[in-house]
Amino acid sequence: MALTPGTKVGPYEVLAQIGAGGMGEVYRARDTRLDRAVAVKVLPAGATSPQALDRFEREAKAIAALNHPNICSVYDVGTTPVPYLVMELLEGESLYERLTRGPLEVASLVDVALALADAIAAAHARGIVHRDLKPSNIVLTPHGPKILDFGLARVVEGTASPGVEATAGPTLPAVAPLTEAGVTVGTVAYMSPEQLRGEALDARTDVFSLGLVLYEMATGQRAFAGGTSAVVSAAILHEHPRAPRTLRPDLPTSLEQAILTALEKDRDTRTQTATELRAELKRIKRELGEAVASADTAPQSSSSNAQVLAGVIGRRRRALAVAAVVALLLVGAAWLLTRQRAAPSIADFELEQLTTSGTARAPAISPRGDYLAYVESAGIADSLMVRQVAPTGRSVPIVPPTPDISLAGVNFTPDGKFVDYLRRISPTAAELWRIPTLSGQPRRLAENVVSGVGWSPDGRQMAYVQAPSPKQTQLVIAEIDGSAPQVKATRIAPLNFYFAGLGGPAWSPDGSTIALVGRDGGSPRTGQIVVVDMATGRERIVATGPPEFAFALAWLDGETLLLSMLDKLSALAQLWTLSDPGGKRTRFTNDTSQYAGLSVTADRNAWVTSRLEASFGVWTSESGGAWRQPVPKTPAKAQTGFGLRWIDDDLLFVPGTGTGLGVARRRASAGAPEMLAPGGGYPSVSRDGSTIVYFDFDKQEQWRMDGGGNNQKRLGRGTGIPSISPDGRQVVVFDVPSATLKSIDPAGIAHDVTKDRVRGRGEVSPDGLLLAFEAFNEQNQPIIAVCDMPACSARQTLGTLGRVWHWMPDGLGLAFVHPVTSNLWVQPIDAGTAKPLRDFPDLPDDGLEIWDFDLTADGRRLAVARARILNDIVLFRRLRPAE
Repeated sequence: MALTPGTKVGPYEVLAQIGAGGMGEVYRARDTRLDRAVAVKVLPAGATSPQALDRFEREAKAIAALNHPNICSVYDVGTTPVPYLVMELLEGESLYERLTRGPLEVASLVDVALALADAIAAAHARGIVHRDLKPSNIVLTPHGPKILDFGLARVVEGTASPGVEATAGPTLPAVAPLTEAGVTVGTVAYMSPEQLRGEALDARTDVFSLGLVLYEMATGQRAFAGGTSAVVSAAILHEHPRAPRTLRPDLPTSLEQAILTALEKDRDTRTQTATELRAELKRIKRELGEAVASADTAPQSSSSNAQVLAGVIGRRRRALAVAAVVALLLVGAAWLLTRQRAAPSIADFELEQLTTSGTARAPAISPRGDYLAYVESAGIADSLMVRQVAPTGRSVPIVPPTPDISLAGVNFTPDGKFVDYLRRISPTAAELWRIPTLSGQPRRLAENVVSGVGWSPDGRQMAYVQAPSPKQTQLVIAEIDGSAPQVKATRIAPLNFYFAGLGGPAWSPDGSTIALVGRDGGSPRTGQIVVVDMATGRERIVATGPPEFAFALAWLDGETLLLSMLDKLSALAQLWTLSDPGGKRTRFTNDTSQYAGLSVTADRNAWVTSRLEASFGVWTSESGGAWRQPVPKTPAKAQTGFGLRWIDDDLLFVPGTGTGLGVARRRASAGAPEMLAPGGGYPSVSRDGSTIVYFDFDKQEQWRMDGGGNNQKRLGRGTGIPSISPDGRQVVVFDVPSATLKSIDPAGIAHDVTKDRVRGRGEVSPDGLLLAFEAFNEQNQPIIAVCDMPACSARQTLGTLGRVWHWMPDGLGLAFVHPVTSNLWVQPIDAGTAKPLRDFPDLPDDGLEIWDFDLTADGRRLAVARARILNDIVLFRRLRPAE
């Protein structure tokens, strides 16, 4: 009911009405006891049942106990003469009013977002969920934003679905159904998908709603727009919001990523807590501050200008520099198990980004946590860098770049005076080197090393993995200077120890065991976490999973390992903890980045890892025509570059923008892509488009389906990538170490095409007469082999063509992405000179690299999948020491 000035509500005298809405009227009032101005909210007359009043009073008192500078304080609650709340009187404008003038400046946006996330996190810590976050419930005061109506919306409406308490019901009152034509959209625009479905809610619904608010603050537009509640509801449930940077290019990429992660429809892939979102926003705020400081203090010399120019040129070469890291991330996986005891929580850590170049990897932190060493991949060569961890630290190179030499496996010695690193001179040969931390003369310690170094607790011995032959790997223990090496454990193929330069053996805190990443290369191939007893040399397998499911590991205490790994092949590399004994895993991070490599300080209270972020899109062009973008560039929530193919006038591609990978078809007649095979990748299409074969990452199987995604059948098991013949009758599966030819009918008899050491994928030529595949020559160097089908007898050899190549439509050459120019070139199969593909215009110079491409059968249309990969070093630091 409406109140007139002078009316008493408890001890509060009404002065004037200042607001009204579906949840009641708000009045300016005077507290007659304390002679102070307050706001009195009178609740609707419908909230008068005994149950509603009882719940209202209990929850109001709980909210009144909240004490946070960004939450509007609740002073009192009463029910006579009507149900009412007494709140602090706020001076300022609502965020809703502010947004009518457009989006916020980036710095102000981040400050407001950080305050809101902090307030939500504080409420969640007390078990209180707001469930009605929206701009009209946020007031911008001179002292920062304040959130109103905390947690009461569901209490008073009585709109819960059957079997669900009122506190978990939808926001709109029952008299305003979502399907009502012509209803002006209100609160429904800020609901989570689970809220719209009438499901029981948890704190993640507030994260989604806050993401919607941040989206509007960033772009000035709602993430899901429409003229009626029904239209908006359908968009929230089934559509993806437009990437904020397409509306506002000046937004930091990291901020766009944080917003989109908060807006994941699946609660399990959404930002899990407001605390996690707050940590991400703090990192973004720090980035903004560093960018301003750098702009204010950078010397404008000719040298610095030359460095800027080199950076611009280097962007086009970035894909080669990070390909080794990304390739490793593409093939690993593990399945999720639960832990029996408490694991470290990300809420107990502060996250800080240490590099911003986008080309930093292989990090190591010094034992005391004061220095960082890492590899900087600029252009086609690597540098070893060292910097202070302090915010003012500057990176300096201690090993300059050498063409065709890659660096990996970085680690500090226990005294912090030296840095050890791997110097890779070929894909199969690496050396262990050491150099003083503050620069000096490097020296070689060992050969045929395939891992970084791990140190004993007393700092007197080092451990690493050595590969004296292609079929043998060894765990080696040596003195601090590399002398007196001893073999403690040996694995013979198909078993091996596997690190590939992303990490090294992890010595347990008591020195009794060493943990390693292992692999069983048999059938089926299996990844392993192995612990070797130092007294006996015996192995004990702690955990298993699909191949190469873990990349790096470190001990956090005597019973807990920290891992860089995946929960499934089609997902993202995240940080996990693993208990020993028990072998149970718990996810530590859960975001849209990927984490590779680990290095922990001596007190185990901080660690560094490399974080990879990607954005992805598809462009097409007619011969001689302009470029179109049928698949807009968006942040990639899984790995990209797993296949792009024309199918008639449509495109098959692997978007990597949902909960994982999958083969999708974008029809020329419709804008939205259709998911055909979740978890799939590397599609190959018959000439008439009637049959598609693909690799299922999670099942580790080859599958076939028709062009519409129907009639799916399994072809075989293994990690091989399939390629279909043009007539659709046969499939070649390139499974290491050989290639197998089989009928498209799963019951068909398969036989080996070649006994060569296959090292990757291959393709059948457009006429079905030739086969090209990645292999090794007699000198163990990578090559492209071309032979006849089906016997593979006549043979010719081409040099390596990089990570992506395909047959030209005429079958006379192989098109590939040039590693320096990042444009398409053609290598004739008669071993002639490679030349640029000049039939299409140059791609936009926007820093994106080609990850895959495909030409139509007539060669007149080209499609390219392009991505930007940013790889930087981040630091996790405990807010309080580990117990």
